[in-house]
Amino acid sequence: TLPAPAVRVVSTHGAGAAFTGPLGAALADGAALADAARLAQAAAALTVASPPDARRAVTADAVRAFLDQSSMP
Repeated sequence: TLPAPAVRVVSTHGAGAAFTGPLGAALADGAALADAARLAQAAAALTVASPPDARRAVTADAVRAFLDQSSMP
């Protein structure tokens, strides 16, 4: 089980793609499933917490910064 980070949800539109894209990319790069899922959870959390017109700011660097600041296991 990987708990999702607590965020204020603005819109769930695109949450699935925001999860599966980073998950697949991380797995293709050789990441362990748990690490890939953690990255995907963070990307999806940032996505649903952002207004749709601001989601271009959800970059790989933004996801890594979010992970560094979060209490995700």
